[in-house]
Amino acid sequence: LAFSIGVNVLASEITGRTMAFAVLSISQLVHAFNMKSEKSVLKNIFSNIYLNLSFILGVILQILIVSHPTLSELFGTKSLGIAEWGIVFLLSLMPIIIVELQKAINVHIH
Repeated sequence: LAFSIGVNVLASEITGRTMAFAVLSISQLVHAFNMKSEKSVLKNIFSNIYLNLSFILGVILQILIVSHPTLSELFGTKSLGIAEWGIVFLLSLMPIIIVELQKAINVHIH
């Protein structure tokens, strides 16, 4: 979806590739919060300091890879604007939304 938005809405293949790369990376960091418990992530989201620090470090590194000129050239990405980062972060939250719905359904079934 991020690639498609970059190519078709923003009319840039490199923007689409960069956005897709960022969403894939950040969504995996987000998904780690889902995996720490079978219960809702929202109840104890700050209970694991190492997970929180790893998440923050991972997001900072992702932003550096996309935004720093040398790293951007090395990884074949381009700097994203505020709107593109907003799309990236919204799409990266999808694992939380989907898995939280699944956990809620499981609670009501069992």
